[in-house]
Amino acid sequence: MNKEFLDYQESIERQMHQVWCPHDGQFDIVKAFFIDWCEGIFLQCGRKFGKTELAVYILYMFGLLFENAECYFVADEKDHARKILWNNGRLPRFFTSFRQGKDESYADFTHRRKVGEMLQKKWVVGSNNVDMTVTLHNGSMVMVEGAKNYSKADGLSPAIAVYDEFKHHDERFDIAMRPNLRTFNGRILIMGTPPDNEQNYYCKIAEEFRHKKGHIWVQKPSWENPHVYDGPDDEGLAEEEKEYRRRNEYHIFAREYLAEITPDQNAMIFPMLERRKHIGKYEEMVAEIKKHHRDWDLFVSFDPASASVFGVLLVAVNKLDKRVWLLDEIYESSTMETRAKNIFVKAREKWRAINAFDADWHKIYDYAATWFQVEVQGEFDENIFPCQKDLKNKEAKLSVIKDIMIYDRFLVSEKCPKTFWELQLYKKDEKGMIPKEHDHNIDNLRYILNAAYYTSVPTTPLIAVDERRAFKMEDEYDNNYEAERLMGGSLDDDYNY
Repeated sequence: MNKEFLDYQESIERQMHQVWCPHDGQFDIVKAFFIDWCEGIFLQCGRKFGKTELAVYILYMFGLLFENAECYFVADEKDHARKILWNNGRLPRFFTSFRQGKDESYADFTHRRKVGEMLQKKWVVGSNNVDMTVTLHNGSMVMVEGAKNYSKADGLSPAIAVYDEFKHHDERFDIAMRPNLRTFNGRILIMGTPPDNEQNYYCKIAEEFRHKKGHIWVQKPSWENPHVYDGPDDEGLAEEEKEYRRRNEYHIFAREYLAEITPDQNAMIFPMLERRKHIGKYEEMVAEIKKHHRDWDLFVSFDPASASVFGVLLVAVNKLDKRVWLLDEIYESSTMETRAKNIFVKAREKWRAINAFDADWHKIYDYAATWFQVEVQGEFDENIFPCQKDLKNKEAKLSVIKDIMIYDRFLVSEKCPKTFWELQLYKKDEKGMIPKEHDHNIDNLRYILNAAYYTSVPTTPLIAVDERRAFKMEDEYDNNYEAERLMGGSLDDDYNY
């Protein structure tokens, strides 16, 4: 950026901020666009964060900085945009449609209104109420579109596009629109409250922005708007949360105000599952297992399929404190890749990365898929054993998994995103039944717990591992006594000294 442009940008910002200035939470987005010049931002935010005003501010800023720029606000439907930002003047009269601030004096408000009227005349040539277009003095236009009309996206040449409430968009609009951004090195802002699960286009694009160069993903709860809330401890927000909890609708509060992806807990099988609590780092988990390898039993379970998903799950179960760690997975849906040989080779590579001694792994499979065992035996001369199913007691094993989560024995590595997704999505249908879908690695987990004879979970807090290299005889007796107690068993006769 040359000095002339930077001086012009500073002048525009200074004048706009006399009328509308982004709050601290919004400024992170403004900085990313106009200082860091990010190509794309995904804003996952709560309601009342101020995303609509922020969107209009960014659209006007781009329009004023670059001549003849096409700046698009894209709602799910064009009529919806007319209600939320056109008829009320938020877009066509951005510089004059604001309200008096809660701590703003009437004199300051009147002065701000006069400055806004001056800027409206200075920068805005006019607006078209029919197609919802604002024309600026430099030839740039701020326009409204609807994602429902996805065929229209093919002919656009945006300098910037802002998607509002992205979870309701027709994905075909985005697929057609984003290639158009390359024409003028355009930018994109995608924003909205999150959906109730992660298996959708919203989360697919959010994940893309997390990892794509020049793009960022930002999460902003409602309380970051100081014009509405007094921070995270705001009394009104706390009362709102209590009311949602009273109605057993905390999942709605978490989505709408905290910007968290939280499924309906009334239908969820595992409502206690939390991403922040139950996701672990693969390298750290493997290092812990290698360091205390004698304390862990290792399992790999296969849920074969030739036409749907072939699931494989690698799990470590601690023999002393009964921790259950999900280490790695295979979740193959391509029928070209679900061949027994192909899957087994991939699984073997994964388990050898954790423990290279094949004999240390307990290998099991869904006993209904005998073809898989026959092929593996013939190809690799490897014995794998049929699982112990609990068809008549499935609910009991699911209850054990819940307890493992509740009593802090459960951890899923970052290499098991599909398994975590299954656990998160697993819920009862309208009849209160558990549907037989999206449960391939949940089944594998059940098979492994059966193979490990895992029927109960210690309710006592975890005991820190003693790092000493050697023990006196009485220490070893005490340690084994405690281990047996936690496992719900009794002392072995070998320790009757």
